[in-house]
Amino acid sequence: MKKSVLAGVVVCLLSGCVMANPAHEVSAREVHAKERSHKSDVEKVEQVAASGVPDRLHAIKLRGNDSGYFTVVIGNGYTLAMVKDEPAKITRKNENYYEVTNKAYVIGVYLDENGFSSASWNRHKGRDHGDFVLITD
Repeated sequence: MKKSVLAGVVVCLLSGCVMANPAHEVSAREVHAKERSHKSDVEKVEQVAASGVPDRLHAIKLRGNDSGYFTVVIGNGYTLAMVKDEPAKITRKNENYYEVTNKAYVIGVYLDENGFSSASWNRHKGRDHGDFVLITD
C-alpha cells in the first residue's frame, strides 16, 4: 500500500517535468530580447530627422507650474534642451511634434507652419500634468 501511494506521488510530481512545450510557445527571455531590439530600432528612427524637412524651430523658453514654477529652454534646431537648468533628452517624433524628457518630466512640444504652437508636460510617475506659457524676453 505504501509503495503504491509513493509511486503515485512520484508519478504526479514527475508528470509536470516531462510535459513538452508546444512549438508556438516562446520563452520570456526570447520575447524580451525581441522587444528590446525592436525598441532600439524605433528609437534610432525617431531621432533621425527626414532629409529635406526644415525644422521650424527657434530657441524658445517655456514656463510651467508644478508645485512652483519651472522653466524649459530649448535651443535652435531642437538639439539642446534644459529642464530646471538640467540637461534633458530631446527626440523628434514627427515633423510637428518633439518630446523632451528628463528624470521627472515628459514634455511635448507642438509646432505648426509658423513655428511653436503649444507645449504640455506630464510626470513620469503619477498623474500630474499641465501646460506651458511661452516666455518672450
